[in-house]
Amino acid sequence: MISDENLQKLFKPKTTKETIEEINALYSKGFYDSNPDTNPEYKAYLEKYDNKENNNMAMVDISGLDKGEVLFALYNASHYQGLSFLGATPNYTLADAKRDYEASPSKYFDYHYGKVLKVDLSEDSFDPCLFDRDCGEGAAARAIETLRKNKE
Repeated sequence: MISDENLQKLFKPKTTKETIEEINALYSKGFYDSNPDTNPEYKAYLEKYDNKENNNMAMVDISGLDKGEVLFALYNASHYQGLSFLGATPNYTLADAKRDYEASPSKYFDYHYGKVLKVDLSEDSFDPCLFDRDCGEGAAARAIETLRKNKE
């Protein structure tokens, strides 16, 4: 079983400087141009996720995992979106994630300390559609797969 310390190292949060560099790189690519008429990548993105036939994504199984660890893994697999970095916390830890999970009445996390999550962790599986929409196709499943592999 992986220790909390090793899990913390595995999902090391980015520094503020790294985050700002990432945001600047996304802006320079036009990622934040959310007008489908001027941004063909965004238009293709909308067509993919707004198409009802493509919204039958498989749920991500998190049974047997500590939900605080799941929250921590997803937090570190996500990114700041728009001006949400203003709500960032630079040293978010596994202990913080466990505390935040327990303190959440609904277990739904929309933006968490500036990072986009949009996941409901109240059950033993969750719909990754919105997380993957914002973080990349398959990002949620990869984060959980990494967590599972490192817990073995």
